[in-house]
Amino acid sequence: MYFLFVCYCLVSINILIVGKNIQYYNNNAQEFYSRTINADLSDNYKAFTSYLPEQAYILDAGCGVGRDTRYCLSQRYQVTAFDGSTEMVK
Repeated sequence: MYFLFVCYCLVSINILIVGKNIQYYNNNAQEFYSRTINADLSDNYKAFTSYLPEQAYILDAGCGVGRDTRYCLSQRYQVTAFDGSTEMVK
């Protein structure tokens, strides 16, 4: 079984920094979604998936609004996604 761990979020030891980041994304989730959901990342996706075996398992840590998760699911990868911002994952 293949596992690939993808991390988009920067993990910080400082709880205050993490808390402020989550608060920022909770407060700006809709704006972030509007600005990024239709971004053309096809070249990035093609490069990334070229390293994956068929039906790879992907952990999308810090998935935000789920843009990359949706793409990976559409390509039949098995994805587990989570984000610290409850507003981003709605």
